Amino acid sequence: MRILIFTDWFTPAFRAGGPVRSIINLVNHLRASHEIFVFTSDRDLHSSTAFSGILPDQWQKQDNIHVYYYSPGKMTIGVVRKNIAYVNPDRIYLNSMFSNMFIPLWLAYPSGKVIIAPRGMLKASALAHKPLKKYIYCLFLRVLGVEKYVTFHAANSEEEVEIRKIFPMVRNVIAAPNIPIQVISGLLPFNKQPGHLRILFSARLHRIKNLSFLLSILNNVEGEVELEIAVIREDPAYFKLCQHMAENLPGTIKVSWYFDLEPAEVLKLMEKVHLFVLPTQGESFGHAIFEALSVGCPVLISDQTPWRNLLSCKAGMDIPLVDNLFLDAINTFVKLDSSCWEEFRQGALQKAKQYVDEMQSEYYYDKLFTS
Repeated sequence: MRILIFTDWFTPAFRAGGPVRSIINLVNHLRASHEIFVFTSDRDLHSSTAFSGILPDQWQKQDNIHVYYYSPGKMTIGVVRKNIAYVNPDRIYLNSMFSNMFIPLWLAYPSGKVIIAPRGMLKASALAHKPLKKYIYCLFLRVLGVEKYVTFHAANSEEEVEIRKIFPMVRNVIAAPNIPIQVISGLLPFNKQPGHLRILFSARLHRIKNLSFLLSILNNVEGEVELEIAVIREDPAYFKLCQHMAENLPGTIKVSWYFDLEPAEVLKLMEKVHLFVLPTQGESFGHAIFEALSVGCPVLISDQTPWRNLLSCKAGMDIPLVDNLFLDAINTFVKLDSSCWEEFRQGALQKAKQYVDEMQSEYYYDKLFTS
């Protein structure tokens, strides 16, 4: 099958976070059995320079797939129409609900070949940002009757509900789990002392990821905390707020900042901390959450992700975004000794392995692309 993928960013891009990781992992999964064409930008999120070593505005083959890196202003109706005709795909996959996806959607939706992956953009928390513009756009798609022709790719059953809420006349929604990175085989020795905790927060620097919430909680934590903050810079005003909050934390809280790290570098940080914390307002999957679990790092997250009931398997905790609940949870991890924390490490690793064992990617993605 020939599959043409439209995505705002593709490797070597990484700054857009989960959506980039989702599409890279999906391409790696599909390319052995399908012919893959990727139409994408020639630069990373918020970057003013193109990737080095690429040929812009033309198809090139790399790692057994075809990639077209378009330069700024070159994703026009004429260019997109020409390349759809050139590829002549069996399926057209849009790795976003909004952004630059309207042109290929408008050109191709009557063909019945289009698959849309919202990537969490239809969650209430995501729609709350620039809501008027997004709701008008979705209403316009409904007026066009797009929902009767396209297939929606939901990452899980919760996202399927979100899609059907916005597009009640949609005929085809298929839930296929996100394809994650490989899980490590075993854990290296790592100690933890009661009264001391090393925390990692890693995400795009966006209000929806809720770094300011975590910083406000840490004002009242009992014990010594080392907070590693690894962020992709995105919102200067929000960074200024978080930086000010971090500078005014008690002396028992040590803060280190890391900017624009590639995913492999973030994984190395995850292997050296006691707890990954993400009080997010909403995730359709949460690649960073899985990556922490995959290296045996317990997680403390909100209840606005698909990762639930973590405490029952000692992989971490998922709790409502309530100040005292998060504070109690962090204090609990601060007090853990090495043996108790080791149980959480093992639980995190087993949770990641369980997800991979149960995901049935071949079945679900065959269903998605042949529907």
